[in-house]
Amino acid sequence: MIASHLTPLAAALPTLSTAHPCLCLLLTIPGGTEAVGISFWDQKENAEAYHREIYPEVQKLLAKVIEGTPQVQTYEVSRSTIHKVTARATA
Repeated sequence: MIASHLTPLAAALPTLSTAHPCLCLLLTIPGGTEAVGISFWDQKENAEAYHREIYPEVQKLLAKVIEGTPQVQTYEVSRSTIHKVTARATA
């Protein structure tokens, strides 16, 4: 998870894509000054590779629309209901 304060130019947040397999969400409050980016990875190794190889470039792109250095935190999923959602979608 990445949390950051936004600048007034944040309305022009760049669209970021990755070749790594992840589900990424960017949460903002309209007119707010904070954003939270959350990415869900299929494998820990892919997340580590992204952080090591691609994230430094992403930081450079975001430097124009965020204030300070984003706070990066890592979590492990302890419980999920995604399998129930997936099962309903395929039924």
